[in-house]
Amino acid sequence: MKFFIGSLGNLPPNCWLQSNISITNLDGLSNLISVTGDGYSGVTIDQNEDLTDLCGIQNLVVSNVFQGAYTVEFNAYNPYIQDFIDGNCRQ
Repeated sequence: MKFFIGSLGNLPPNCWLQSNISITNLDGLSNLISVTGDGYSGVTIDQNEDLTDLCGIQNLVVSNVFQGAYTVEFNAYNPYIQDFIDGNCRQ
């Protein structure tokens, strides 16, 4: 699926942001309000070797509007949900 990232308000269920070698932040996702789907919906952000700023999804993560997996791993910075709650969304 291709989409203009700056216009997103909702993500489809089981959304992956993976292996983007030049992405450094998720500012383009700051308008997200939900991850939609029936039943299970999760977010996976992994293998983005230069990604150090995940503040663009802070509101989404803190509001916990999705059910299912929150997987952030193998990026330059991999904050836990508690890191977002504490305001530590970038390294």
